[in-house]
Amino acid sequence: MTYVNKSDILIGLKKIGLQKGDHVIVHSAMGSFGKVRGGVKTIIDTLLDAVGTKGTIMVPTFGSSDDVFDAKQSETGLGAVPSAFWKRKEAVRSRHPLA
Repeated sequence: MTYVNKSDILIGLKKIGLQKGDHVIVHSAMGSFGKVRGGVKTIIDTLLDAVGTKGTIMVPTFGSSDDVFDAKQSETGLGAVPSAFWKRKEAVRSRHPLA
């Protein structure tokens, strides 16, 4: 089984033109990456490293089945990457489920 690592992902992101200071919306699927050494944490850390401290990664996290959306608790039905992203301490999640 072949695994990709942080440097493999970073090379791919640079190939598509992502660079420090960029502001980007990320739609993701773990299966698109293949087997990632370090899993979802590696993907998120690499995205954040790619844009640096002046860049922004925006990740849709709507899709909750909760009757009332709570930005601090409502899960997302959009997969492992969005689910892990909004739970990071440095993440800011909108109070609006679609914005």
